[in-house]
Amino acid sequence: MFVLMLLGCDNSGTQPGKAVSSAGRHHGVRADNRSDSDIDNRSNAADLLANYRVSYHFRARMQERDVSAETVVDVIEHGQRFYDPKNDSNIRWKDDVYVAVAPDGTLKTVVRGRIENRWKPQ
Repeated sequence: MFVLMLLGCDNSGTQPGKAVSSAGRHHGVRADNRSDSDIDNRSNAADLLANYRVSYHFRARMQERDVSAETVVDVIEHGQRFYDPKNDSNIRWKDDVYVAVAPDGTLKTVVRGRIENRWKPQ
């Protein structure tokens, strides 16, 4: 059995922030309507990206553009290497997905797209 923290009241009159047992509830569905697999996927993504410095913008673009952490790691490790002088970024590109990396190693953004003409092969 696991315990969920509710951020607001539900129909049972539970007070905000009070722990509620999952006993008697449908397993696999959280109080916030996210499935356990959604939470597991987020945990796996965090584990995969733990070795990288990741910007808030990067995480937002991953979600917005539906790019998995597995894809990001694959692109970084196996993608073609370029330098983007316009944005001072190292680019890793594979299968129409690219990851832009700042000079300090921070993952800046992820985009679904083709190789840009301005990029210089490395």
